[in-house]
Amino acid sequence: MSSLTNLVHNGCHLHLPDPPTIKAATTSINKSWIGQTVRLTCESDGVPTPTLTWYRPDGSRINNITATQNTINVKMNVDLDFGDYKCDAFNGLTPADLKIVKLDQIRRSFLLY
Repeated sequence: MSSLTNLVHNGCHLHLPDPPTIKAATTSINKSWIGQTVRLTCESDGVPTPTLTWYRPDGSRINNITATQNTINVKMNVDLDFGDYKCDAFNGLTPADLKIVKLDQIRRSFLLY
């Protein structure tokens, strides 16, 4: 929270509106393979508390929560599960913020004799 959003006057707290800012968007690992589960975490601040939404590489929404942190587990089932995952923070104020984490696929190598 910026110093301007939390003012104290005579023991009273005044919370001014503050657009969301994503402080971190992380993944438990950057490279994975089909069958593995990956943890994604998005941390943000803002006043009011933002809604944090995770999106798959195809743009479909995974989930959303109104909180300062949104952690999800994503199972890598098919090739299309790999790519850019987006975390979006929105609290009704502009600008909204977003961060992208990339999950690369590790493919099995087959040796031919």
